Amino acid sequence: MDCPIRICPYCIKEGKKSTLNVPQKLDPGMGHFIKEFFDEEGGYHNHDSKKKCFNYECSNGHEFTVFVFDKCKNSGCLFGYEDEIEIKTKKELEEENLKLFKELKKTF
Repeated sequence: MDCPIRICPYCIKEGKKSTLNVPQKLDPGMGHFIKEFFDEEGGYHNHDSKKKCFNYECSNGHEFTVFVFDKCKNSGCLFGYEDEIEIKTKKELEEENLKLFKELKKTF
């Protein structure tokens, strides 16, 4: 299982211990690009902009979603490293969705 997180980051901040469910993997949909190229030294790169999404919930009730890019297979490339991981709480995602819904509603 390629789970990007194995310990609840919110529990770590709060100094608590918890169990973490094996996340439900979501497909964020279309609209991504795949950039394949050879660098100056002939090294092959494959940069897929599609994010993988994982929904988590820990035993202390923290709910959050993690978005991850696949790492480029070229060992010297930084695309897709840990700094590409994004964590959002359920509340943050609901607020973003509400904002998007309101913006879409204006167009109709």
